[in-house]
Amino acid sequence: MQPFLHHVPHPTAPVLLIMPGVNSGPYLFENAVSTLGRTHRLVVVNPPGCGGTPLPTPLTAETYARTVLNVLEGMNITESFHVLGHSLGSFAAQELGRLAPQRIGRMVLASTSVGQPYMARDTLQITQHTGMPFWELSKAIAQNPEQHMRHFFGPAFPVQNHLKYKEFLAKRQANLAPKHVTVAQFAAGGAFSSYRWAHKLGHPTLVLQGGADILTPPSSARRLAQMMPNARYLEFYGVGHFPMLEHEGFYPAITRFLNGEVVGDKLDEHPSLWEKFQRTWMRLHG
Repeated sequence: MQPFLHHVPHPTAPVLLIMPGVNSGPYLFENAVSTLGRTHRLVVVNPPGCGGTPLPTPLTAETYARTVLNVLEGMNITESFHVLGHSLGSFAAQELGRLAPQRIGRMVLASTSVGQPYMARDTLQITQHTGMPFWELSKAIAQNPEQHMRHFFGPAFPVQNHLKYKEFLAKRQANLAPKHVTVAQFAAGGAFSSYRWAHKLGHPTLVLQGGADILTPPSSARRLAQMMPNARYLEFYGVGHFPMLEHEGFYPAITRFLNGEVVGDKLDEHPSLWEKFQRTWMRLHG
């Protein structure tokens, strides 16, 4: 597994590791070079199985994280680093925070959640929004991506930014992984859960979320931000699952956060009695 993008503005620049999600890759983070790349050494990796990289068996968010640690070791990057994860990549970023907490400075988690036990409910919202079960929607996307990928964007984006949307579809198609890789990556996301240990991730964290995201709904992202002791939450109104493409404030917000500024809101947690019982039981028996 090699980084598909390695940008070094100057030798002493702090490292920012970027971890894309399912069936994703360099095309989602091209603008990172002209923004975050001014002040940070960027290491953007292929998700396992994408870009010709090996697919671990089984693939999990944890094996994604461990693979990335091996990549950094191979690049002789031994210092601490910041991490930006998107979707499945943000699940793996949470695993990095658990596996190597001393290596990570600040975390940016975009389009994310704690995963299970809320994943089934989140998937049901996709069905309610599109009228199709998740795997049926996946088949529909394969047959007609222009029509069905728009579900994962804010409602205005494909219309008002039609050329940008078409460019995204072309780059996605050019970088599309084999079907078995896609299935493995979705399965890894579906099996992920930081529910029992998200409260232990004490890194300064910015949870970035699109308000119109149907794949990881805002309620799930807010729950993660509430559970993490040093997390703040920033939501982009009308934006879907790809805020790096849809909202011009995505990279400026991350830049300010990585520079130590206060970005987003601190959310107070008020779990229900049932959630308190679930968390206590899972921490004792999970």
